Amino acid sequence: MTWVQLASTAVLLAFSPQRHVRTSTMLKMSDTATTPPAVPSPSSSQGEKYASLLSWFNEVPDSYINPKFTIRESPRGGFGAFVEEDVSEDELIVSIPPGARVTIADVTNDPDCGKAFKTLIEKAGPGGSTVALAGYLAKEYLLLCENAKKSEEEEKKEIKFSSYFNTLPWKRGVNSQEHVLFWSEADVEKYLTGSMAYAEATEIRDEVRSIVVPY
Repeated sequence: MTWVQLASTAVLLAFSPQRHVRTSTMLKMSDTATTPPAVPSPSSSQGEKYASLLSWFNEVPDSYINPKFTIRESPRGGFGAFVEEDVSEDELIVSIPPGARVTIADVTNDPDCGKAFKTLIEKAGPGGSTVALAGYLAKEYLLLCENAKKSEEEEKKEIKFSSYFNTLPWKRGVNSQEHVLFWSEADVEKYLTGSMAYAEATEIRDEVRSIVVPY
């Protein structure tokens, strides 16, 4: 486990308003799609994790998952998001409210480390929030690992975002996922240049480097 991997997840999740995905965005992203670096073949247990994730999303107030939407094995490798029926232009596919995303409020209100994270944010200055969020994710990941070791009779720590955390690529190849932070500069240029994802991918890579390396 590296801080680069954890910080990348933090950058992706934090500091944004409610997110919506509509068909116009999905179609534009697919227009320039090319085959990305290969990822390991998925397993049935991984499919169950994504099914659990969608079930959890549906339970969060103000969330919306279009019935046509699913997460399943992708012909490009790993898992991908798909619509199983025709959709109209600008039809809402997914809406993820703040309550379903990890935010700084979750970090600073954490009963175990919230006070320490808040102090870190105040003292670290620019980038401190991202580092604290990465620390929170690392701490929750360790709790997930501890829970996995316990028997059914033993008490397990409650983890608010466990359904989400169980699907993250904590290490390369985990959950049959690939993250742009694992790519070489050559792969980023080859597969993303000219696509809508290029600017965000390079911005994420630059931000993580600027924040993680000094710490």
